[in-house]
Amino acid sequence: MPPTADQLEEISAVFAAMKPEDGAVDYYTAKAALRGMGFAVRKRELQQLLAQCCPHVADDGRLSQDDFAALVLRYAARRSPQEQLAHDFALLDSSGKGWIDAGDLKMVAKTLPPETRVTDADIACMCVPAPCAVRSHPPRTGRCC
Repeated sequence: MPPTADQLEEISAVFAAMKPEDGAVDYYTAKAALRGMGFAVRKRELQQLLAQCCPHVADDGRLSQDDFAALVLRYAARRSPQEQLAHDFALLDSSGKGWIDAGDLKMVAKTLPPETRVTDADIACMCVPAPCAVRSHPPRTGRCC
């Protein structure tokens, strides 16, 4: 499946944040970035993926943005839907409470582009209790399931 525009944008932003010298980053920086993106990175697995998608990296140990994108997309393709959901939930639940509340959504809304306007009323609608198959807590105002 081809990458989405959102995936490519995230990969570009992560790559730029690594401050590549001469358009490339070293193996260890890329490995740390992959971990920061929520991927469980093991040395042997990473080396195998690099050999498959970017064999030339073995020559100098540096990855271009295209190399890094290929690697990220390989890791993403291997992630189960449950792992992806847990990763995405953890991004929203930044304090690790175990639930997402209006404050979490407001923080995310601040990171959106200006043309994507999210009001407090929008956030309140998002936090209306939804029927859950299993509830570990009683519903509270301002707490999203």
